[in-house]
Amino acid sequence: MQNRNALPRVFTLFAAFIIYCMISLVWTVSLPDTWYRIGVYLQLFAMMWMLWQLRKDMPHWRLLQAYVVGCSISAGWTIVNYFHGISREHESWDTKRYAAPGFDENDMALTLSIGIPIAVYLATAAAAKLRSQWLYICYLPLAGIAILLTASRGGFLAMITAVLATVFLSLRASVAARMGIVIITIISSVAALNVAPSKSLGRLQSIPQQLAQGNLAHRRVVWQLGIEQWKNHPIIGVGAGAFRIAVSESYGEAIVAHSIYVGMLVDGGIVGAGIFGAILIASLGSLRRLPLQGRTLWITVLLTWGVGVASLSWDYRKITWLIIGLIACHVDEVKNLRKAAFAKQGPLLNYLAGGMIRDGRPAKLLHASRGASR
Repeated sequence: MQNRNALPRVFTLFAAFIIYCMISLVWTVSLPDTWYRIGVYLQLFAMMWMLWQLRKDMPHWRLLQAYVVGCSISAGWTIVNYFHGISREHESWDTKRYAAPGFDENDMALTLSIGIPIAVYLATAAAAKLRSQWLYICYLPLAGIAILLTASRGGFLAMITAVLATVFLSLRASVAARMGIVIITIISSVAALNVAPSKSLGRLQSIPQQLAQGNLAHRRVVWQLGIEQWKNHPIIGVGAGAFRIAVSESYGEAIVAHSIYVGMLVDGGIVGAGIFGAILIASLGSLRRLPLQGRTLWITVLLTWGVGVASLSWDYRKITWLIIGLIACHVDEVKNLRKAAFAKQGPLLNYLAGGMIRDGRPAKLLHASRGASR
């Protein structure tokens, strides 16, 4: 008999990844950075474990609601900072950039972009009330304007990915929800173009040129130096978190990878990057147990994340591991609901009503199983 409290495979893989980081203390080029990174990973593992323990008392959609609310506050604060002229400036920037206090502009943009498919998912859920639907839909213009104010090119590409992918999330929504999404998207686009500073829009318009010929704010140089370091340590890497020191001599100063893919490859080599890739593959593989709308949600979130982290070092950021933890909780919730429905309704009725369990929230035919998730 399978243990209901058994941890999903991603936890085992994450533990293996942390152990490998600990072993890298033997060959790391920077002991202080590797120790620090190990400490961060242990904290993130504890966060995922606590999230897993909460899954029985808090359904996945409650956690998603909390994420959207948090993003809404940050987006609103960014807009307030813009109207008050509170911005961050850097000598290498050609425009003012805005974000909520405590946020880097690029991190902020990707965080808000990930909230877009989550908000659409909540708005189009079968059990969502009309008032709640419109509240979730209103997040779209709020996030869109805030992302433009950050003037983050990587965040803007992530937002475009999220918006295009959410088309599939809205296919099964009500007519009112679909119309609301279309209307709000049009209004928010017009509002964002009128509110955002012309220099911010100009920076975003430079994306094609930067991708084709530019240095991507010196990222291309950093990546090339990182690949050179990886060639010297292809199998085991330079040590967890040691990228910045490994390239410092060639670059002239310590600098992070600005790409989760390059950073993982250089820090952990083929072995470390392979374990991290296995974690992502395990999360993707578990999605087959979810109904269509749930699968679409997490594939969209992972696509948005994947585009954004191409220019960000998010392997040690909370949201990366929060996404992985939420997927595990969602899959477990749906699995338990199906078991409860099977026991309550019987095999035949449960099979015939299999499509009525939508993303962990049973439809009317399976009301009896609703209590199993609470």
